[in-house]
Amino acid sequence: MWLLWFRTLLSGIVLMAPSLRQSELPRLRALLTSSRDMVQIIIFSICGLLAVQLTYFLAISNGNAVSATILQYLSPLILTVFVAVKAMHLPSTKEISTLVLAVSGTALLLTDGHFGTMVVPKTAVYWGLASACFSAFYTYYPVQLIRKHGSQVVLGTGLLFGGLLLTPFELTKSFPPITTETILLLAFIVLFGSALSFHLYLGSLARLAPVEAILLASAEPISAAIVGVGFLAAPFGPIALIGGVLTLFAVTSVAVGERKPNKLDE
Repeated sequence: MWLLWFRTLLSGIVLMAPSLRQSELPRLRALLTSSRDMVQIIIFSICGLLAVQLTYFLAISNGNAVSATILQYLSPLILTVFVAVKAMHLPSTKEISTLVLAVSGTALLLTDGHFGTMVVPKTAVYWGLASACFSAFYTYYPVQLIRKHGSQVVLGTGLLFGGLLLTPFELTKSFPPITTETILLLAFIVLFGSALSFHLYLGSLARLAPVEAILLASAEPISAAIVGVGFLAAPFGPIALIGGVLTLFAVTSVAVGERKPNKLDE
């Protein structure tokens, strides 16, 4: 919770600073003076930015970075189901078969082929699936806000609000030991792992459909698997890794299928 608060608050400050320039002030003023947009920002901040980070951290804490990241990237499937329900049409045969493939791959990932036991703790699975739901929400929900006000203003305001919301609770707790190494790691997390990554990802929503953005971001589970197994000694056998690959293949197939109508509509 302390890390969530620190990275959210500092990332919000980093992204809001450029919005105070004379050229960006009209956008910020337009957002802050619209009660409807501010309500959406609050929902986006709590149910999107804070929730997706918290559930992801808890999935890592209870399991490991590889399983947490791959579970989070079930979000395109969740988004596809949501869009189908919203449009009131049944999923296609391809979507159903892809869903079965994704569930099968996830089962292999979580059990390493031993279906009587789970390699990844159940609590990590629950948090990972919750993270996937919130990831789908935070990708879909702010699209109109971003296209109206710009990603930097929307994201900076959302992160700053979330950080300020957590401040009264976290300031009453004792801080972890601060060393030079801690400062460097925190600086990396704030600048590259939060401010820049969020800004690039949500900024793409001004030009891409939500499922397209998730598709392009699907390289993250692959990098997480390489780093987790190679550098963090994540306990993953070959069957689990095959399951992870199958899950990513299923997610990518759904996202590619969703891209075609967008291109035809253009």
